[in-house]
Amino acid sequence: MVDGSFRVKVVEEDEKTFYVHKQIKLSGKKVETPVKAVNPFAFREDVPLAHREFIAEVYKVISVDTLKRLTNGDHEFQREFNKKIRNALSNVPPDRMPVIMAPTLRVDNVTELASLTDRQIEFLVLTQNVFDFYTVPTVERIHLKVVNPSDVEHYIEFVTKYLEIVEEQKLKKPVIGTVPVTLPHVVIPQLIETYLRRGIRAFALDFSGRVPFSHYQQMGFIQNLLHKAGVDAFIHAVNVNPGKPSRKGPSILSQDVLSVGFGLDAVGDNHVAFGTVGGAGIRDNLRIFSKDEYAYHRIEPSKLFKIYPEDSALPIEVLTQERNALLRKNAQRLFNYEQFGIETVRIREKIDSGEITDYVSKKPFVRKYHDKFKLLINIKGNKSRQSTLDILKEL
Repeated sequence: MVDGSFRVKVVEEDEKTFYVHKQIKLSGKKVETPVKAVNPFAFREDVPLAHREFIAEVYKVISVDTLKRLTNGDHEFQREFNKKIRNALSNVPPDRMPVIMAPTLRVDNVTELASLTDRQIEFLVLTQNVFDFYTVPTVERIHLKVVNPSDVEHYIEFVTKYLEIVEEQKLKKPVIGTVPVTLPHVVIPQLIETYLRRGIRAFALDFSGRVPFSHYQQMGFIQNLLHKAGVDAFIHAVNVNPGKPSRKGPSILSQDVLSVGFGLDAVGDNHVAFGTVGGAGIRDNLRIFSKDEYAYHRIEPSKLFKIYPEDSALPIEVLTQERNALLRKNAQRLFNYEQFGIETVRIREKIDSGEITDYVSKKPFVRKYHDKFKLLINIKGNKSRQSTLDILKEL
């Protein structure tokens, strides 16, 4: 399952943390990491951005009933399904950016995966022919669906069947092996080893709407497994929570940006809903990323000019004068994409110069929540010397 067109090269890595600068080559496309993964539906031709080097992520939730309709001859339903995918792809800027599909299965119980036919699973595979990777589907909120060990086996059996069908495809392309980070800890090496045995060197970590710092043990463990296997991998993070709103104030640490220090090459949006804080007036405010502080600020549109960065190409009026709430939220997303993207360039430069830990540790909100940054250092400092095989034998 190794695809020669897919290459991962480590340009430079930090000694104290898992911060790493990589170069990814894929069928004529090249991307430097770390990089922000973005929702292509957000792009607007009339809104300029100062940074446009991204990976496009098309997040698609598919229920078992939907799969049945798609494979049972409901042609009108299939046309609508395909139309939404075409719309997403047509909105990807012509910048040769890689495009990843993040398929997510919606089930009431993990046992439903056992009912999926080869034809239904193959439909999921064939749908990704128009993307740059075959991505193994995750399960929506899988941590709530796994009740006993047999539930875990159902998912692993589904993954195995999916990979077998991928291997049968005439169209060859690299595979992204999905690892739901919220699964029981002992399951992760089973999944990683399943992928490594097939030569897979790209992984999608599904955080299910949580911040990576809530699963720092898994992050260190995954990095250790890959290190001991001698694999330089591309690691894409899905459903990363940027940080939950706080009742203590309007500003929070940008945990999605800081989590790059776990060795994440691409950080996607969070697609799993979580609660809001405050009333309607609070929700109408903007949530703006500050790369100089590593913070998200909840701010009224009328006060945005006080903190608006000079390097943004997005006109401030798009954020402050747009009356349509959905369009304003979309503009906010584009602004945060731009600023996150600019920061990824800075991060690469600091990794290359050996200054990354000093650079990040001095950010105001990183200093304020210094325990988070300490985790980035501690998990690399505490790497196990066990091999992947040794760990698997202990399970």
